[in-house]
Amino acid sequence: MLLAMNNCQADMVPVAPDMSNMIPCKLTGRPFWDIYLHKDPPLWQAYIHAAKFFGIDGWQPDLPLELDHERKARLAGPQWIEAIVARTPERIYTRTHASIDGKEVWSDRVTVYYKWDPPTSNVPPEKVGLSLELPTDWENIEPRKGPQGVELLPRMTRLQQPTN
Repeated sequence: MLLAMNNCQADMVPVAPDMSNMIPCKLTGRPFWDIYLHKDPPLWQAYIHAAKFFGIDGWQPDLPLELDHERKARLAGPQWIEAIVARTPERIYTRTHASIDGKEVWSDRVTVYYKWDPPTSNVPPEKVGLSLELPTDWENIEPRKGPQGVELLPRMTRLQQPTN
């Protein structure tokens, strides 16, 4: 793609299919909430597999990169935790919460994770039939462990290599 954009001879026909999330997620055969909420597999990994499956060059749309100043700012503020507050066979609803000055504070919006579609965030709870009341029962989402950001680059590079 970069060669074609620089008016050079490419080794294949340059294409730019819009497959940033829907196609990679569908190719996993897993519910979308596995990819978006549980990051199992993470979207960046599903994207690499989709590009290889179709034999195309791909862009990396979802590298979980956090710069030093972003990390410092995040750690200096409240530590927000995403929690499942309701679920149906087709949807998972989450809200975030944090302990601020010794008091548990909940967001006033939900994220809706769908089984077979990308999530919708910043949704008023009443719009999806949930109460704005503080939850009495929830399940905190455990962040997936493993390399992040710059430490992840060698793994991504290895996965992007052609397989024989």
